[in-house]
This record gives sequence, structure tokens and C-alpha cells, in this order.
Amino acid sequence: MGKSKDLATGETRFVNTSGDSMTGNLTTTGNVGVGETSPNLGSSGTGLHIKGAASKDGVIKLDSQTADRSGIVQFTENGTDKWRIGYDAASNHLEFTRSGVADRMIISDDGYVTMPNQPVFQAYTLNSGSTNSDLVYPNTRINIGNHYSTSTGRFTAPVAGTYLFGVTNIGGTANDVYRYYIRKNGSAFGDTHLRMDTTESGSAYGTNAMYTWPVTCAASDYVNIYFTSGSSSYTSGDYPQFWGYLIG
Repeated sequence: MGKSKDLATGETRFVNTSGDSMTGNLTTTGNVGVGETSPNLGSSGTGLHIKGAASKDGVIKLDSQTADRSGIVQFTENGTDKWRIGYDAASNHLEFTRSGVADRMIISDDGYVTMPNQPVFQAYTLNSGSTNSDLVYPNTRINIGNHYSTSTGRFTAPVAGTYLFGVTNIGGTANDVYRYYIRKNGSAFGDTHLRMDTTESGSAYGTNAMYTWPVTCAASDYVNIYFTSGSSSYTSGDYPQFWGYLIG
């Protein structure tokens, strides 16, 4: 390793890496490499930096105490500051600050847990109610992450996990059977589907109904609604809806 100076005798010595201890400041004139990392023990008051290679994500940086002792522990990712635990001399307390990092999970003082970036969508109305076709819901009220497409009617899973999906509608005026399937990558889950039988014809509508189903997806799997019936699906207003979200 590097050299150090005995504080009592002034003698320059080598540090034995098998167990020597020392007191005082350790000064180096360059980097000390360990594998793909390069700890920088600077002599200019920059503190101890443990740096990963350019392609590595995690870096822990221990800053020296500056005049206001602002920097103590800092985390960077690919050279960009992310968070720091520091000491605020003016208020005499430790503080946690972030830089360039969005909130991913928040726990409130009351214990409420929120995940602002959790994938969720709710789409409504239909472009067409044609039988034996994939349905496209062109409007959304919620579409966090934009994983639901208003042009294809598909939700594409951003990560592997279990999602909960739902479909709802109202039967039409025809005396018929309306069937709505939640499908993954173009395939249904057996014969499980939403079925609405209308027993009235003319001016009466069938009963409203909703069907929900948990679906385990790999990243990039897509989920959509397939409709089949002898009569077209109801398409207007808020009756036709398709929604889903990541459970975990």
C-alpha cells in the first residue's frame, strides 16, 4: 500500500495491510485502485471517495467537513448526485437532501404508503363495438406511465409481476348474449369471461356487469379486451370501461 509517517519519530513507513493501525492523516499523491474501483485518498481536503467504474451505478462518497459541514454522506449514480446526508450548521441538525430523484414510494407521518409511479390506467368508451374483435378504448382518465395505448386498446406490462384488470359494460337492446374476454398476448384464460344475457328487446337495456381477473405478466406482455356476440357491443359514455394496475 502507500507510505505513512510515524508521528512520534517522523520516520516514513509502509502500512502493513495485514493488520497495522495508524493515527493522524494519511496523505497520498494519487489513486489507490482495488479491482474496478479506485478509492481516492486526496490530500486537498476532498475527503474519502470510493468510486465505481464509469459503467457502475453505485458510489458512496464521504466528504470532509467543510466550513459549514454541509456534506457528510453522498450517493451518486453514474457521476450524478442523487442524495446526501449532511449537517446544517445554521439549524444545528442533520438533513437529507435529494438531487434529480423522483419520489417512488412515500410513507406519510400517518403511515400511509403511496407509490406515485405505480402503473395504473382506466380507459372508457369504444371506437367500435364490432363482434369478434379486439376492443379499443380511446379515452383515459388515468394512465400513469402511459402503458395503455388508446390506439391499440392494449396495456403493455412495463415489468414482470401480477396485475389486476377489469372490464365493464351494459348489454345492448338486442335479445342476445354479450361476451367480453380479458386476454394476454392474444389468448384467453380458458373460457373465463364476462357474460351478459339480455332477455329484453326493443327499448330496454341489459344489466350492467363488471369482471375482474388477476394476470401474471412478464415484461412486455400485453393485455386487452376481446368481444364476441351476435350483436355489437354498447360503445358510448362511461358504460364500456377497461382498467388495470400492478399489484406487485
